[in-house]
Amino acid sequence: ALGKKVRLPYTTKHRLDAQFVSWSETNEHVEFRKCPAVPGGVQTRFVEEFLYANMRKKGAQVLYPNYFMPPELFRRNDAISVIIHDCQHRMFPNYFSPRKRRWLDFNFRRTLKRADHVFLISEFEKSQIARYYGESLANRCSVIYNSIDWSRYECGTPSEDVLKMTSKPYILSVAHQYPHKNTLKLIKSYLNLSERYGDFDLILVGTPSNEVSEFLNSCVPEKQRQKIILAGFVSDADLGRLYRYARLFVLASSYEGFGMPAVEAAGFAVPVLVTNGTALPEVTLGRAAYCADDASPQAWAEAISQHLDHKRSAEEYRTLADAVRKRFAPTAVAAALLRESASA
Repeated sequence: ALGKKVRLPYTTKHRLDAQFVSWSETNEHVEFRKCPAVPGGVQTRFVEEFLYANMRKKGAQVLYPNYFMPPELFRRNDAISVIIHDCQHRMFPNYFSPRKRRWLDFNFRRTLKRADHVFLISEFEKSQIARYYGESLANRCSVIYNSIDWSRYECGTPSEDVLKMTSKPYILSVAHQYPHKNTLKLIKSYLNLSERYGDFDLILVGTPSNEVSEFLNSCVPEKQRQKIILAGFVSDADLGRLYRYARLFVLASSYEGFGMPAVEAAGFAVPVLVTNGTALPEVTLGRAAYCADDASPQAWAEAISQHLDHKRSAEEYRTLADAVRKRFAPTAVAAALLRESASA
């Protein structure tokens, strides 16, 4: 959209999203460049990126978008940028094996010291880099927010299941149900409200966890369980419909390096209630509703109730929607990324 040429090295196109490939191949500013493929699973990408790093032409402006800066046998007078998305392995070491944590720490330090520029996805994550790796390395980083393309939610036709779901009032949450997302706390909060808001469903988008499924099956009466909908993974068209018609979006997560679902919901002018911590106040521009991440299910229930009973004006939600759409627009993010890369 900015009229800049983009070269996309790849090894095998079947790994790429078909829609993305179709769009890219019809865009005059995008060029695919075939690189050597290495047989094996997803981990072979590290070997493939190493080969690319040591075979490419000199003088390129290169962006590695996923944590990893491949080792180079010699520098090629490049401007090398890397995106580090979060420090989750430090915040939640139990999610990672000791070997994986050691590898991530080694790679983070190496990247923070050697890349020409490191991009982080929020000021909160910059504070985490300072906390775990030191102020001097954090000061080498720039914050470039994730971009969000709301237009993708306008494409396609919602499924009959989602049309049925959105025909009744509901509270929406979108998250993979990792423990720190606190989905179970949200469900307990909803159950506290079930008598007062008996006509409301709770729709949970994202891969269900065993913990949540077991709780619903063993601890929740059938009548209430039917009103808690585990939607799983949904299409963009379905997710757009779910955002658009939600009475309230809630995310009780205790850790977000960015928190894209909260921003997506805000961009649809939906009332948003999220945790008052990590990156969530930052990316919602301090203009959502907030609840302490260590609050009890009863406290979250009260916050949900207050927000349903005392909503702000529609104009206030539209104003926030305009602001987040402007802040996180792909063209705005791309322009900032190019500007920062050029100054590296």
